[in-house]
Amino acid sequence: MAITSGYSIDAYCDCEQCVTNIDPVGRWCRQEMTSAAGETYAECAALIRSYGWKLSRNKMHALAPGHKKPKSWGKL
Repeated sequence: MAITSGYSIDAYCDCEQCVTNIDPVGRWCRQEMTSAAGETYAECAALIRSYGWKLSRNKMHALAPGHKKPKSWGKL
């Protein structure tokens, strides 16, 4: 078990499909999620971005790799 101090992020995908938990065919799906831990927010965000995730500038939204941004959002 690793010990870290400072910061951790649990990012959940905020795309339309993950938020409603229904895929385009109508089947139930699980919301995508990833985690990172480090000394600072920037270090954690860089690790999450290296996995292919996109994080918003206001630190409130995240998108999993290959997922589409909802039209209701501003710039991500």
